[in-house]
Formats: sequence, C-alpha cells, structure tokens
Amino acid sequence: MKRTLRFLLLTALAIVVVIAIVRGAKFFSALYVHSKLDENEGKVSTLARVIELEKPQDASRQSLLFALRRDGIKDPESTLKDAWHHPLRVSVWRDQAQQYHYQVMSLGRDGRIGPCALGQAGCDHNLDGDWIIVDGHVVTAAASR
Repeated sequence: MKRTLRFLLLTALAIVVVIAIVRGAKFFSALYVHSKLDENEGKVSTLARVIELEKPQDASRQSLLFALRRDGIKDPESTLKDAWHHPLRVSVWRDQAQQYHYQVMSLGRDGRIGPCALGQAGCDHNLDGDWIIVDGHVVTAAASR
C-alpha cells in the first residue's frame, strides 16, 4: 500500500515538474521574441528618426554613420544592423517636386523579404516579418519610386 502511494505521489510530482518546464519554456520563448522585436523596433525607429532629422543626401554607410554620430548615437555601427545583425536596408530620394523621402527596412530574422510585414494581420509577433518605415510611417510594403 505504501509503495503504491509513494509511486502515485512521485508520478504526480513528475507530471507537475514536466508541466512547469513546458510552461517555463513557453514563457522564456515569449520573452525572447518580445526582446528581439523591441530591439529591432528601437534600431529601425532610431535610424528613421535620424534620417528624418539630418536628411542625408544619400544612403551610403558613411553618410548614415555621420548622421548618427551627429545626432549623438553612442554606437552608430550597431544601429545600422537589425536585431539579428543583418544590415538595415536604407534608401533616400527626392520626388519630382524635390520633396525628401526615405525608407528604412529590416528583413527580420531570416534576412529575406516576406513572408509578411509588421502591421499585417498575424505578423506582429513574427520574427521573420519585415519592419518597414517610409517617411516616418510603419508600412506593410516597401515604397515604390
């Protein structure tokens, strides 16, 4: 009788431990996703803000680094890369009316365009989703010129 009770208690304890491990793994996985998304948002938003303020004439690495340093960014080299260390894609241009425009894009964890972009249904927590800011606005598709 004691052996059966002991076995049942140990089995119940093992089940509780397994449930706690699974829940803990999901919790830490969610923390990782949110931390990467927050880091990426910070980098893309910072670069977009600096471009909007400084209006560099081109999107060369040197021009962007100069603008970031001028704006007081402590680690400009890091700001030019997304949360997964892929280079941010940046373009600046003037339209026919000579209005200044820019685009900053992170291609997400996979470093490829698609499958979706921030702002599209179901993509807000997708690490492979693209982050695209055009003229200060988060958009769901790259700008066409």
